[in-house]
Amino acid sequence: MSAGSEQRIGNALHALSDALDREGARRIEEIVVEELRPLLRDWIEEHMPSIVEEMVGKEIERMRNAKR
Repeated sequence: MSAGSEQRIGNALHALSDALDREGARRIEEIVVEELRPLLRDWIEEHMPSIVEEMVGKEIERMRNAKR
């Protein structure tokens, strides 16, 4: 895992720890969702276009091969 990824994970866990200190009465699931949502949004923003492009390319290739 890259140092940047480790740093992001550490920051997220630190934010979770801070949230637990502030919001102890809330359910852990609610806090985790709240804290991870921005990370997931960033991941999707970064990776989803290439995932979709790759899958579309494979489907187009499959359709071309099916016509032969």
